Amino acid sequence: ILKEVLASSGVFSSKWKKQEELVYVTAYDILFGQEIAVSGSVEEYIMLHKDTFRTALQKICVKRKVSNVEDLLSEKTTVKPKPRFVRVNTLKTTTGSVIEVLSKMHKVDKDDMVPDMLVLPPGTDMHKHPLVTDGKVFLQGKASCMVAAALSPKPGWKVS
Repeated sequence: ILKEVLASSGVFSSKWKKQEELVYVTAYDILFGQEIAVSGSVEEYIMLHKDTFRTALQKICVKRKVSNVEDLLSEKTTVKPKPRFVRVNTLKTTTGSVIEVLSKMHKVDKDDMVPDMLVLPPGTDMHKHPLVTDGKVFLQGKASCMVAAALSPKPGWKVS
């Protein structure tokens, strides 16, 4: 909903495109949360265009055939279940051998961003699996692994 409002206002055709996340948070606070004190340039910009955003919000309500913003916000959305991510402990095993073991029970994909991270179907319970209990794989969220992947430490580095 917020993306639609901001897109229809043309806010991202301006200098604020580089601070998109900040604009989203600020616009959310002003449109749906508690109005915030104007303390910075983003807040000033959003407050200056507040009526434009509210008009866009009303148009979305009409388009979706709801009578007010509260009804719009309470619309049922389908949430796609998140997959189970596991990270291979390459000090104890290889990614290939873990895939071989897990593919006998589950569909297994390699993650396209994080090396040695595998993607299993949503709801896969691995807590008591020998690969986990033996420390050969870690149940870990993708976001937690992205920092190390981005850092890409080399052998011998000390990372704290």
